Amino acid sequence: MTNLASFSLLKEKVNKYQQDNSLEEASLAFNWLALEVILGLNADEIEEAITDGPMDGGIDAIYVSSRTVHIFNFKYTSEFAHTKNRFPEGETSKVLVTMESVFSKEMLQDDVNAALWDKINEIWDAFEQGSLNFRFYLCSNVTVAQSEPKSFRSAQNSNFDKRIY
Repeated sequence: MTNLASFSLLKEKVNKYQQDNSLEEASLAFNWLALEVILGLNADEIEEAITDGPMDGGIDAIYVSSRTVHIFNFKYTSEFAHTKNRFPEGETSKVLVTMESVFSKEMLQDDVNAALWDKINEIWDAFEQGSLNFRFYLCSNVTVAQSEPKSFRSAQNSNFDKRIY
């Protein structure tokens, strides 16, 4: 559970990152900050990785590095009182359903936004060269229910490397 000290520190970092990078929303700054900290990406790589928006299938960012595909879902609140809310139930299921459509190559362009469609095609192209490893990240400053990580652990595909941040 988040405490006021860690919440305030993160909020301060997100606000500074938002200001320094001229980002419109704190939640977007959180996404960018997480991608920079976790993967060490620069601004161009972060912008290219972001798939967040309508019709994103629960996938807010994808970064392909060699044979590893990093899949991100972000949830951020700027209100301490909201950190006690649970990570939205079903978010991991939404991501897994989307990825199952990717793995089965049944995803249609009309089902997702343009940024995600580009990343899906990048993944399909990479599969032409051989198998891929997938890493999933739930990045949030709200409480993550114990059931969310379990839904990843119970996923049928052994290529999933589950990481919760």
